[in-house]
Amino acid sequence: MKTKLILTIFGIALFASSCKKEEEAAITRDDYFGTYMKSSVCEGTYPGTSSSTITISAGQAENQISIYNFTNNYETFPATVNGSEITFEDDGGNPGTGSLSGNVLTIVIDYGGTVCTSTCTRQ
Repeated sequence: MKTKLILTIFGIALFASSCKKEEEAAITRDDYFGTYMKSSVCEGTYPGTSSSTITISAGQAENQISIYNFTNNYETFPATVNGSEITFEDDGGNPGTGSLSGNVLTIVIDYGGTVCTSTCTRQ
């Protein structure tokens, strides 16, 4: 009886130790593709808020995406993807960074005296 109990406990422990948490898949540029509702808050010299719809599609290089209508002027500019992080210069040459977490892309752009943070939610 004791031997059967010990073997049962050993079997359960062995099974439990062999179960591994599934690793999250790495974020690729394809994970950025889609339409987003963008809500921006700007602070500094020209404070304010704005909202618009942006579209993200494939860029020219394997590590690039194209962001359309980010500055509400129907222009497209490229961003470089490195996993969940992006870097870019918008269509006006202003530097920006961003990060993707689930369906939310957060982007920060420095307009030289005004910094805008945009929360973009995939639709």
